[in-house]
Amino acid sequence: MENSKEHYGYDDASRACGFVTNKLVQAGLNPDNVKNAIIIGSGLGSFTKDHVDSSSVKIPFNEIFANINIEGRKEGVEGHAKQLVIGPLNGELADKLIIAQDGREHPYEGISIRRAVFWLRIMQLLGVETLLGSNAIGIVTPKTLQVLPSLILVHSHRDFADDNPLVGNNDDRFGPRFPHSGDLYPAKTRKLVQEVAAKLDIPLKQGTLFRFKGPEYESRETIYDLRGILENIWRNGALQLGEDRFTGESVGAVGMSSTYEHLVAQHASQSEYHKAFHKHRAHISAATNYAAGLGPDGPVPEPTHEEVKRMGCLVEERFGKLAREVILEMQKALQQYQQNCQPEIKSK
Repeated sequence: MENSKEHYGYDDASRACGFVTNKLVQAGLNPDNVKNAIIIGSGLGSFTKDHVDSSSVKIPFNEIFANINIEGRKEGVEGHAKQLVIGPLNGELADKLIIAQDGREHPYEGISIRRAVFWLRIMQLLGVETLLGSNAIGIVTPKTLQVLPSLILVHSHRDFADDNPLVGNNDDRFGPRFPHSGDLYPAKTRKLVQEVAAKLDIPLKQGTLFRFKGPEYESRETIYDLRGILENIWRNGALQLGEDRFTGESVGAVGMSSTYEHLVAQHASQSEYHKAFHKHRAHISAATNYAAGLGPDGPVPEPTHEEVKRMGCLVEERFGKLAREVILEMQKALQQYQQNCQPEIKSK
């Protein structure tokens, strides 16, 4: 495991943000227009090729690390480009830029959790206001999720890895020492995503995302345990007045990423110095396998990385269409918000 005590804090993020900003200015793009972000998970990498304008700026992670004197990594997980892509969506004006984190560096690769979320800190200092996350997951509840591949809108999560990115000295410029975490996946954004999915006729169930650090796929015993935890969450959640997430049958999935990213986004949304990700946040997972090979009608072949990538490719088009329209709706909401906040000019 690398030593992260002297890296990935505010100073590194500030220098990296300056490097990215200079790249945008050199390309004729205004950094102040970068307001929407997307994180692209395993098997979903065609989004930038299909939906981001060819004039976009592409900056490999290692190029950023080299500029701030941090050693990059030559190896990586296949299916993750590991670059930032910044530009307008195809057919959209350059005053509405998105920043795409095209691929991840995962903690299971041996990097620190603070390095894994470093890209979110760069986005935070750029002033990004919305975030759409994504990843590939395995289905925990095959009786309520039976279609492979399919898309799931995450409304809650449980993280079982002991690697919280907020552990250690807190820099108040990033966010408060003790952020609240009661609304990691805001209802208003989930409603927006559901409305877009309905308009596009894309089936979309909501559910809970579990995370283990990996890199091994889960055992059957783990999945049995998760099903019991889900039932308990649904039972107790249904008893809480004003709680509308845990109705009907439980829906759950499991993966090795993403939950810690939304915790950092929540931290940033409460910053008094660099508030970010505070307008809209959502997460869409691509169900690419039945966890531990536990299918709806009995055992199926256990998941492999090759199968995850193949199934991801089958859902890429649907994910791309949905993600594009969600980002456009977020942009419209931001524009409306800005118009509502403009002071009224009284005529003389």
